[in-house]
Amino acid sequence: MEELTEAERNQIGQLFICGLRNAELDDDIAELVRTFRVGSIQVSLKNLPSLDQARELIRGVQQLAYEAGHEQPMAICMDQEGGILNNLKGVTQFPCPMALAASKDADLVEAVAEASAKELQAVGVNFLFAPCMDVLKSTSASADFLLGTRAFGDDHEIVSQFGCAFLRGMQKQNLMACGKHFPGYGTASMDSVLGGVPVVSDNEIQMQAQAFLPFKAIIDNDIDAIMVGGCSAPGLDPTEAHACLSWKICTEILREQLGFKNVVVSECLEMEALYQQVGVKQGTVSAKLAGCDMILCCSSFKLQKQALEGLSGAYLDGLVEPESIAASAERVRRMKATRHLTWQSILGERPFVTELIQEHKLLSARAYESAVAIGRDYLHMIPFSLKRSDTILLLTPLCDTDELHTGKSTPQLNGNGNSGNVRLLPGEATFQHLGKTIASYHTGKTLHTSYSQNGIIKLHEQLIARATIVILVNTSSYSNMYQTSITKYVQLLCDQRRIPFVLVAASSPHDMASSNHTSDTKTYVCAFEFTPEMQVTCAKVMFGKLPALGTIPFSHFWGRQRSGSKSLSTPSTRKTWMVETYAGEDVQPLWDLCFPKRKLPAEAFTVLNEIDCYVVKNSSTGKLYGFCAAHKTEVALLMVDPSRRKMGIAVSLYKRVQRAKGRKDPSSAQLTSFGSVLPAYFAGATPESLAWLQKVDRAMVFRDNVVVLVNQRLQDFRVDAAVIQDLQQNNLRFSIASVAETDAQDLPEELRDSDAYVAQCLKDSAVVGSVVLFNKGSSIARWLPWIYEFGPSVGGMTSLRCESDLIMQGLVCCAMRSFRIEGFQTVVLDHMSVAQRDSLSGLGFSVSRVEEKFSR
Repeated sequence: MEELTEAERNQIGQLFICGLRNAELDDDIAELVRTFRVGSIQVSLKNLPSLDQARELIRGVQQLAYEAGHEQPMAICMDQEGGILNNLKGVTQFPCPMALAASKDADLVEAVAEASAKELQAVGVNFLFAPCMDVLKSTSASADFLLGTRAFGDDHEIVSQFGCAFLRGMQKQNLMACGKHFPGYGTASMDSVLGGVPVVSDNEIQMQAQAFLPFKAIIDNDIDAIMVGGCSAPGLDPTEAHACLSWKICTEILREQLGFKNVVVSECLEMEALYQQVGVKQGTVSAKLAGCDMILCCSSFKLQKQALEGLSGAYLDGLVEPESIAASAERVRRMKATRHLTWQSILGERPFVTELIQEHKLLSARAYESAVAIGRDYLHMIPFSLKRSDTILLLTPLCDTDELHTGKSTPQLNGNGNSGNVRLLPGEATFQHLGKTIASYHTGKTLHTSYSQNGIIKLHEQLIARATIVILVNTSSYSNMYQTSITKYVQLLCDQRRIPFVLVAASSPHDMASSNHTSDTKTYVCAFEFTPEMQVTCAKVMFGKLPALGTIPFSHFWGRQRSGSKSLSTPSTRKTWMVETYAGEDVQPLWDLCFPKRKLPAEAFTVLNEIDCYVVKNSSTGKLYGFCAAHKTEVALLMVDPSRRKMGIAVSLYKRVQRAKGRKDPSSAQLTSFGSVLPAYFAGATPESLAWLQKVDRAMVFRDNVVVLVNQRLQDFRVDAAVIQDLQQNNLRFSIASVAETDAQDLPEELRDSDAYVAQCLKDSAVVGSVVLFNKGSSIARWLPWIYEFGPSVGGMTSLRCESDLIMQGLVCCAMRSFRIEGFQTVVLDHMSVAQRDSLSGLGFSVSRVEEKFSR
């Protein structure tokens, strides 16, 4: 970063959101803030063990930035969605988004968002990754696992209504808001082929009718930022595996079609699939080129540095335009200014969080009491009407099944809610609030035990037989498939014994609202989450202490029909890769992938350290995706991993070489040839690269076919008597000498200072033809790596210069005779024309390779 000016370093630093690893200030944070000028920090549960420590850490980060001379305060970012997804403990607990929507009260949702924003601002958090604007249409395990109750509902009108209400509450407290996860995960499935990347299969017309509409709604309500997810959306852009790296999704759809003018935030580039497939450095550059303003790197300091250095390098290299960096930095600056982030407001006195928590207790209770929904109650069991002699059995899933010891520890709660001297299993305490509250309302016996993926055992069946009523809790059956079979089996046992059965969804309503396994369930309650607050409220509803005010926020419960929207145009896509200067990476594995029939050892690539080379790679794993070597004005080698082709890598490499040549010699800014004489990997285009070259650089024109000839029966070679007679009649003589003993000025400069030999043809003491002779042990072999493709006993000929076919035949015969005497079995002659091949047909040569020479 030494080459960046201070202003450039400040601008680039503002484009990054870097997560912290620890709960206190350390050298990593200091380097990010002081040296790299990072303008935003993400905090999470591991950084914030308590409210006091959270305030201290965040204030310390801001003080660090202030002393480092940052123009504006740091954006302190966080995920805090309510329900079970909370990174800051100790603040007021509010319901998850779907539970809030179940209230059907937009004013309540706005009030909850405002109260939460107040408390976060008091701690120092000023940028919230919310609201979640995904439309949860799918009942697949993947979509339910990715979103579940983080989504407001399954219809764009529901999501838009309550997402915008939540946004208004945040805006009232000047908390910066980042809607997510564009283009929408509501129909996502997990693709193991893509390394576990969520795949959104809907096409653009389908997404215009549902998924895009909530994002359009928050754009119209002037949301500060929108996060683009790391999903694959082949229906929108089949060329890119991650939405946040797609120009079409980030720019053409989000900005141009939906009209978003504010900050675009990338998904965390440390997500496993993106890290493995693209790498953080390339991902950073791709995200910026796609249209992202801010790049999120969650936790690894090493990867954060890679990302920062990657964007800085791309900027210095001209891959990322200064105007693009400046525009993004200005959007970030404007966002902070709009939400009144000033040093006075950040470092001044803040309200005490404990006072705010007291203020918000009633609001939290009201929100929970408005959320619990009765999905079905055919037998009118709720509220419960139980006698003292009745026994309740509560079956709840065990959170940690790895430590389960079946048949042990079944807590029995008495009427006062006390469990007595009972040992709990690991994970069993999760639902103790529900069990204790039920026990406190029931005057008879309450039994509470857990179930796990190990299934229903004999003890469970015995408890069911003793029960008057069975309450079974599910926590997202689509993510925990064992719960489905257990639910069906327990319901079957209850039906056989005529025992009332109640199903409680403590997570996604899909557990019963959209699932076949609950079609016979007569009574089910939707709690949306299993926080202690919701457990207590749910128990109150079941015992009639509170009415069930909520409605499951799915369109068929609300009596809604999904509406459509007009189709938008579908512009083309583009992809640009970050190209780095070659730094000695091992290119042999990439060569083996690209050219499996041309085996080359490691020494065949040593010459790459002497010429201009560039790579596209996964900077995180080090894997090479593409490589290009150029010498002088010729492209010597261009190869791309077969699994990465048609993704723009070759184009990015080719353009990078063109720019580099133009900088070195402005008078000769363009490449003159595709294929090179030296180093001699390829003399021209192969059949596989021909169509690509003609499309990418139409100024390159076909000149001739270039042939490599091989004779693998050298020991059988004898000079034809007729050839000897013709040579003698033309007074042609031949000799072999070292390069040092000859006038080497006619040779390429790479071959002059070498230990090779030259076969010369002399006429009247004048040299009228020559050819260079060498083998694998020669110093020039590195410039002629094709020599390594052939057997252990091979001689090579290159740089043939002659005035006639007869002289050429004489030179080749002289060289072959010399190689045969030295015991070589094979001889190879490179860079020959088709006409020269025909002239040498009588000397036992066959064609090893044919390439097409292209030049300007």
